Amino acid sequence: MHNVRVLAILITIFVGSVLTCLSAKADSYEGYESTIPGIGLWHLQMDSDGYVVRRLSFGENPEFSIYCNGKNKLFIYEKSNKGFFCRVVQWDEKNKYTPVDMQDKKALLQTIREAKKDKYSEAGQKEYFVLLVGLKLKERGMFTVSKSAITQRDWKIATPNQVERKAASALAKNHLKEIRRAEYADFSYKSVLGYSKQRLRKITPWEKGEVFPIKIFAMRAEVIILPTLYETNPLGGDLISTVILREGNSYKFLGHIGGCLHSVGADIDGDGFPDLILRTCEPGEGIEITYTKIFSKTKALIQYSNN
Repeated sequence: MHNVRVLAILITIFVGSVLTCLSAKADSYEGYESTIPGIGLWHLQMDSDGYVVRRLSFGENPEFSIYCNGKNKLFIYEKSNKGFFCRVVQWDEKNKYTPVDMQDKKALLQTIREAKKDKYSEAGQKEYFVLLVGLKLKERGMFTVSKSAITQRDWKIATPNQVERKAASALAKNHLKEIRRAEYADFSYKSVLGYSKQRLRKITPWEKGEVFPIKIFAMRAEVIILPTLYETNPLGGDLISTVILREGNSYKFLGHIGGCLHSVGADIDGDGFPDLILRTCEPGEGIEITYTKIFSKTKALIQYSNN
């Protein structure tokens, strides 16, 4: 009788755990959308068996379902552009990954067409899993993954001098009204112009306040990223920075970017300037990471969310 009661308790705990997991999965989202074909921002980590697998959906990232047939490679920029064979897989009853039969391309293409029409449709919500063969990771992280190797460049990054900072600040002040748009009227802002490491650390919650402002050298020009305002709202807060092009003694406003600097990424759109990987400074309901174009205008290229 005692054993029966214990078994009943264990079953109750197990079922409760499964329902909790299913509920959490149903109420949460983790994935990305990319405007650059063949390039993605993937959150990767090794599982307990030493595999690195990425879950994707037909509604947002259908292209890899055909490409990853075990014969093609995906390249990881942060891994010195090393290529890894990729394969669409499933987790089988023997507790191992086995290749999915993708021979029926007609049905697969139909799923992709339906998903493109409506990513919230049944086809759009379908998921598949991509195994990166032979990839080993010491720790989880965000990686730039592409069908073709992205040219690696040794971007020169420095801190703007006093003259550059003064000129950039004057230009940033002229464009403050573009940040305080009507739809954000209820948000409060703290100015971070007149930057100092100590002051920025007090205002923003991130640990590496010293990464801004920065000056990036590219194509005989320089791009200055200048912290301008720290925005606070009910869901958290974000740093808003002004992007300025410097050519000799000439300074030109390029736009605004939102978020704290995660890293200076690859040049994924091929404009000769690095694209920045920005993350939410103060996560509220979730984390957002954006691959952001900084020249000749600012634009989100890839947006990753986990909430």
